[in-house]
Amino acid sequence: MFIEFISRDEQSQNSSEIINTEHQPCSSKKKNFKVNKKGEPNVVLIRDYCPLTKFGIFGLKHSHNLPRLCTKSNNRRRYLYLHLTHFHRIKSSIANKLVKAIRDGYDPMETIIFPQDNTQVTDENLPCPFDSSATKFNQKNSIPNTPCTSSLNYHYFKNHLRTVHSITKLNANLILKAMRKVGTISHVQFEEDLCEID
Repeated sequence: MFIEFISRDEQSQNSSEIINTEHQPCSSKKKNFKVNKKGEPNVVLIRDYCPLTKFGIFGLKHSHNLPRLCTKSNNRRRYLYLHLTHFHRIKSSIANKLVKAIRDGYDPMETIIFPQDNTQVTDENLPCPFDSSATKFNQKNSIPNTPCTSSLNYHYFKNHLRTVHSITKLNANLILKAMRKVGTISHVQFEEDLCEID
């Protein structure tokens, strides 16, 4: 029997969505977490071992195309939310539910968090907008190191724009938002010089 995970926050909002009210979280090990202002452990600060060492954990399947799994031999306590979103590239909404399930001690073999309808669970890489198709734009704005063929996870995207192409911080934020939302920067109105002046 599988149990769909609904966090305590969601239970208080929609008690009718609880799949199995008889399920009790596992409490085999005591965990000491830092708490936020509400008295709940802050999801970002929770440190524990990564549970994603094999398929079947929290409903994880081969079809979810997770880039990599952790191994039991080098698994150690880490900030889980950051690890899940950076190393495994899991979407933040799913990582949030995973960490809450771990925090609350839910059984990873009985609890399903990963969507079972083959919904995309990882964040896709973003292509650098300064590729060969933007040659005129790159020359007009004197963007260094172009054309660029990089494709990066959004966590590293702004850093790439700033360090490789010398894009200002404000414009790097605008470009990231545009690339995540529509996949192009053709409609972006830049507020200042695009590149930092040396």
